[in-house]
Amino acid sequence: MYVDNIDLVKSIVTRHFTVSDVYLDAGILSFRVYDEDIKEKFRNLYKELKQYDLIPTATKEDGRVLVRVFPKPRVELPIPRSRALPLILFIATLGTISIDGYLRSSTTVYEIITGKTGFIDRFLDGLLFAVALIAIIGIHELGHKISARIDYMESSPPYFIPGIPTMIPTFGALIFQKSPIINRDDMFDIGVSGPIAGFLVSIGVLFTSFMTARWIPATEYEVIVNQVAREGGLLLPSPLIFYLARPL
Repeated sequence: MYVDNIDLVKSIVTRHFTVSDVYLDAGILSFRVYDEDIKEKFRNLYKELKQYDLIPTATKEDGRVLVRVFPKPRVELPIPRSRALPLILFIATLGTISIDGYLRSSTTVYEIITGKTGFIDRFLDGLLFAVALIAIIGIHELGHKISARIDYMESSPPYFIPGIPTMIPTFGALIFQKSPIINRDDMFDIGVSGPIAGFLVSIGVLFTSFMTARWIPATEYEVIVNQVAREGGLLLPSPLIFYLARPL
């Protein structure tokens, strides 16, 4: 219990900080400390107290830093607790993206561009599309999770969200935070790590696509534009990075 660990908590906190006062505030062990630059000291304190299922907080009150130590709260995720659920959702999402890729490769426009009409070709292209998209989303989430682990923050495995083929084949994925973030630096690191990781994978997918793509002449492009219009489709502008990567 928390009360039984008071002496232990005192010894840990005083090992990391210069303490001026110790008291119980509504049953919570609180420490006023002299230290001003507490970033690394607090990180080390957090790491050590975590082993005892305790969580520290640090605030500034009346010009002095106040460190409080709380029992680690029990986190209930807003989804059913099941070890199999992340895998089930991953397989379902892989399925919806693969179906979406197959259906997109079954259009007349796709046949005009690639000349492929067989079931195997369409199936393989749909699967390749799914692997590429899952890799981008999965590495994005993995970037968040690795950064969280580096910063001593507990998090759930990624939960992929299947979508609707031909419309939105996946709604992405999400990870649930299971412990507090230590400071704003860690919040920034965790937040930015996912987009950077996903972007790097998307660059790899982009160059792989460029190297394996069939480039069409302008006259054939006009045929494709007209066919897209007949099918009620819409050609979206190419991202800027396409134009930057093409000369390479």
